[in-house]
Amino acid sequence: MSERLTNEATVDLALSTLRSLGVATGEVFLRDAHSGSVEIKERAIESVIARAERGIGIRVLEEQRLGFAYTSDLGAAGIRACADTARRMSRLTEPDGDLALATRPIDDVDLDIFQQGTADRPLNERAAAAMAVEDAAQAVDPRVQHFRKTTYSDSESITMIATTTGIRASYRESYCGAMTSAVKLPSAPAVVKTSLAVFGHAT
Repeated sequence: MSERLTNEATVDLALSTLRSLGVATGEVFLRDAHSGSVEIKERAIESVIARAERGIGIRVLEEQRLGFAYTSDLGAAGIRACADTARRMSRLTEPDGDLALATRPIDDVDLDIFQQGTADRPLNERAAAAMAVEDAAQAVDPRVQHFRKTTYSDSESITMIATTTGIRASYRESYCGAMTSAVKLPSAPAVVKTSLAVFGHAT
């Protein structure tokens, strides 16, 4: 098994592959994300899901024709096949005189959308956040005693973009949120369904 390349090295490999194929104007987009969710029922953990996704998209612009391909195979062969597919696709699309890749450096701005450790919270803290949402729903309407499902989820990701024209930028983001579907007591005079959702980039 080949050694896993860092995100920076993966982008560099994709750019060098484009150049080796004779592509003068190309762009590489990489996304590396990790996410998870915890579902509770009857104040206990019902299920836990962890996900990861990592891949690149490659755009090739030749003679004002745009070709695109993407892959999650980030070995040298996979990246080369992706770049070659994007190059061949560019020969099949209609030319567009307005198409262009960035040539001006991108300002390095802190978007304030990332909090380190969001997706590394212990399982009990994730479950506690979900239960806090149930507590909040009951505080809104005392008839609420049952919940169909309550879920807490979070994620962290990094996005990178680089071009053969020398432009390079990246940003990181994190997200966390919880949602529930609450139902009233059976003896209440009317059906009351409450949906409560809380989302945010940092907590």
